[in-house]
Amino acid sequence: MPPGDSRQLVTRPAWGNLRQGTIFSGAIADGYSGCDVHGIVITAHCDLTHGKVPLVNYLPAVHMADWFSRDFAASLIGRIRSDLNARLSDILRSEGYSATILTVHDRRRAIDALFPSTARGKSGTRGDKAREIVNALDLLDDLDRPAPESLTSDQLAALEEISPKFASRLRVECLRNALNGYYFLSHIDSEGPHTGFVVLLRQIYHLPLPTALAVANGTDLQHDTLSSAISPLTRDPPEFAMPIGQLVSPYLEHLMQNFSTLFARIGIPDLPQDLQRHLAGG
Repeated sequence: MPPGDSRQLVTRPAWGNLRQGTIFSGAIADGYSGCDVHGIVITAHCDLTHGKVPLVNYLPAVHMADWFSRDFAASLIGRIRSDLNARLSDILRSEGYSATILTVHDRRRAIDALFPSTARGKSGTRGDKAREIVNALDLLDDLDRPAPESLTSDQLAALEEISPKFASRLRVECLRNALNGYYFLSHIDSEGPHTGFVVLLRQIYHLPLPTALAVANGTDLQHDTLSSAISPLTRDPPEFAMPIGQLVSPYLEHLMQNFSTLFARIGIPDLPQDLQRHLAGG
């Protein structure tokens, strides 16, 4: 039997109404068509109780396996590409070349011209490393093309083989809720499997009040006659929208804190370098 999470993250939901932290089936998420998506209500419970709002906001939660082949892969591609480009620039600079040459010339042709196969010694070694990096960058470009919505298992494995270190680090960041824009939950159903789910903090959706009431009482998305009420919900694959869990304290508050921090960040300009050196006594 696979290991489980002994923490009580989720309890059984109360049917008939939605409250903050209620997890329901039948939700949608951009980039996850055809996937099983759940929603987590983020509208304040007091607003829902007193009927102060005409809309109920939620965040989508997706299976970790689906997340790996989509957002995880995209984030990993970005990290690996930045690292490879930096390493390639360092190799060029170590030979006295400007890294800007890669912005105006095809990188493979540039490397072959600057590091001919006849090169020996340090230049030959650097040339071999540069060509390895170019091969890896070409593979990233192939995987990053927008044609498929997600990577296959073989493509994902090939991507992680480029940099197992970055892949492992990204997975751990997700599990520790240290990855910006995402929130990990081991399970979303008090009686369901602990296979891992990822909340997409940047994707905010809403349900009109009639839809929220339909979901709170359970509604068949294939046969419900209130087509206007269920239109914001998924019909691919066929789904029965209903409450399946209730996220409890302090995990609900921790999720909301991560969500709030993501959108409440304020950036300000850095101190001028000369002033920093003066104040630091440099």
